[in-house]
Amino acid sequence: MEKKKSKDKEIKKLKREIKEMKDGWQRTQADFENYRKRTADEINQREMNGRLQVILDLMPVFDNFDRAYKHIPDEDKEKNWVQGIIAIEKQFHSILNNMGIEKYHVAGKKFDPSLAEAAISAKSNKPEGTIIEELEPGYKMGEKIIRYARVKVSKGKFKA
Repeated sequence: MEKKKSKDKEIKKLKREIKEMKDGWQRTQADFENYRKRTADEINQREMNGRLQVILDLMPVFDNFDRAYKHIPDEDKEKNWVQGIIAIEKQFHSILNNMGIEKYHVAGKKFDPSLAEAAISAKSNKPEGTIIEELEPGYKMGEKIIRYARVKVSKGKFKA
């Protein structure tokens, strides 16, 4: 009888050890899975940040395309070389759109510092705080602003 009690105790002890080891193994497995997911997310975030940095570095080029287009004489707008440059600009914007990056405009709207950076203020015929000119468009990815629009804001109406 004493041997049976001793064996029962030993069995209970071994079952408890097995359960502890199994629980530890499951925790370790869950920790590893969380680590793997976290590492994959960090790698994806670094890749995205790298791509965004390249785009931010190219934004002045996009701005210069816009500025150049505004200065093309009307008689030249239909020339092949001008159409080629316009096609290149559209290709750049298509790449941005495929990455989920879009240009946004704020001209004519009430100044909102969460969307624009006021670079200049001037008197105008518009109400105070109205964006009277967009110096550079803003860009966003989803709801995240990656570059704020640079704007000229009305500081009140001209007095006649």
